[in-house]
Amino acid sequence: MKKLLLLIAGLYIGQMLCAQTPLAYYPFNGNANDATGVLNATVNGATLTTDRFGNANSAYSFDGVNDRITASVPTTVVDNFSLEGWAKISGLTSDNQIVFHNGNSFLNGWGLLISSTGTLVVLYGAVSYNGTSFQCSLNQWYHFALVRANGITKAYANGAEVFNSNIASPNAPTTNFCIGNMSTGTNFFKGVIDNVKIYNTALTAQQVSDLYNSIEFCNGIDDDGDGKIDETCIPTVSIANKSLAEGNSDTTNMKFAVTLNHPYDSSVSVRYKTANKTATAGSDYVAVNKVLKFNPGQVKKNVTISVLGDITVEPNEQFNLILSNPVNVIISAIDTATGTIRNDDAAFAITSTSGEALKNISVTLSPNPVKDILHIAGLATDKNSISITDLQGRIVLKQNISSSVATVNISKLTPGIYMLSYTDNNSGKTIKFIKE
Repeated sequence: MKKLLLLIAGLYIGQMLCAQTPLAYYPFNGNANDATGVLNATVNGATLTTDRFGNANSAYSFDGVNDRITASVPTTVVDNFSLEGWAKISGLTSDNQIVFHNGNSFLNGWGLLISSTGTLVVLYGAVSYNGTSFQCSLNQWYHFALVRANGITKAYANGAEVFNSNIASPNAPTTNFCIGNMSTGTNFFKGVIDNVKIYNTALTAQQVSDLYNSIEFCNGIDDDGDGKIDETCIPTVSIANKSLAEGNSDTTNMKFAVTLNHPYDSSVSVRYKTANKTATAGSDYVAVNKVLKFNPGQVKKNVTISVLGDITVEPNEQFNLILSNPVNVIISAIDTATGTIRNDDAAFAITSTSGEALKNISVTLSPNPVKDILHIAGLATDKNSISITDLQGRIVLKQNISSSVATVNISKLTPGIYMLSYTDNNSGKTIKFIKE
């Protein structure tokens, strides 16, 4: 099967890639049953053979004498419909060969025919022969499609339009849909036919082209007829909201689930970026702007955002995580997740004059807010190095601490919010404080 190599950059093209569900679908994988489970066909003489992918018993061979397949497709399918399938002609008989047909004569119904000279012919309405410019060769697979939309009849060969006319609508057919001959018992096809679909809607030119190029549509159906379902269809990516208590110090990981609706056989990537709502990057969480990559077959990954703990009593705060720049994937309507940082500081609030260190956290800063001298308690070793940064990430103060209880003079700092960083058990930790 042709390898699908699409790079989709920032375009929401789900509508273009999602073909309609067939009214009837005959993949011919071992039988002539309708894959939709409604309109099973009857085989008359045709025999199973190898399909265009080399799969045994996955297409039907017709002898050009009396083989055919019939199905009871509704007779109301005469306008705004589509028909498509694959055929390989093994011989040109003197009698023109019907590939597909629904009607009780050339003048009633619709279908496609291969002339005795190999020309593709459209059967539709009151004109028997509507020759196209497409010439078929023997023993080659062709994708054919017939589309009727708003009074216009179009035919396609190998994904390209080869016929366009406003020929009149036919009378409603009164006989079965036939594959490999006309319902009158004439015009038998010689060759192999596979993967026939009928739609009660009109396919677009893009959808016909995609079907020819063996694109799957993530619809639970084997669109390209290779015996696999949705194996190369473009997946859709979505992201889920997340809520987390902020903590009192250091950072806490908020993990957002990013999910594909279907595995893909190539790498998939999407960019994710944070944006402030009521939460502020730098003081409430760490901003990110990165690319998330899915390896072939993966369907779920997590995006981790660091939430900065504090001891400030405040309302719950929120930020957004936004998906963009998709590659080999379609971004769903759920392209933005909300991260909610839940306040948990009511029980631990202190005043700037209390001098009390908070309990229930290993390393504490007091007072907080602070004017001049910041007390640090709870460091694990006697030799530590701390650094203080502003909300732009600039280091404004560095100091070695040689005691488990230490002080830092921050009187020269401009009032505002700062981050104090230290090392604990070989991992970096951060606490937020407010300079008055």
